[in-house]
Amino acid sequence: MTARYEFFVDPGEFWLVWDRYEELPVECGGRALIGLSLHQAETFCRLLNELDDCLPTRQWGAGIMAGQKQRIH
Repeated sequence: MTARYEFFVDPGEFWLVWDRYEELPVECGGRALIGLSLHQAETFCRLLNELDDCLPTRQWGAGIMAGQKQRIH
């Protein structure tokens, strides 16, 4: 299964964490996770994906209908 969260480098050579479901940078505490070091981006991404795997109410996947989040296994 594809992870919901991924990280990559932006044009300014900083890192960001991306939510593949929302198609937006991830926000944490009201701040977008952009302008990060590689270590910070890796850490946030790993933690968010681990949490997403543990929380059945935050499910998503391919082929979802509008307004529904469900994991495709």
